[in-house]
Amino acid sequence: MPAIMYCCDECFANAPEECGHVDRSKLRVTPDGNWLCLVCYEADIQEPVPHWSDLPQPPEYGPATT
Repeated sequence: MPAIMYCCDECFANAPEECGHVDRSKLRVTPDGNWLCLVCYEADIQEPVPHWSDLPQPPEYGPATT
């Protein structure tokens, strides 16, 4: 069964060949709705900012059923 890939918005825009994560815990949803990996989150920090661990993970998706 193919894996579901969760993508960081910044990585998708700037390096789409490297943007996918099969583990959604590698991403967080920022207050403005962006999905970011830790590297992009740390590069985009603007004060005040919530801690990485305080932000929610993206919603879990399942494979499509027919």
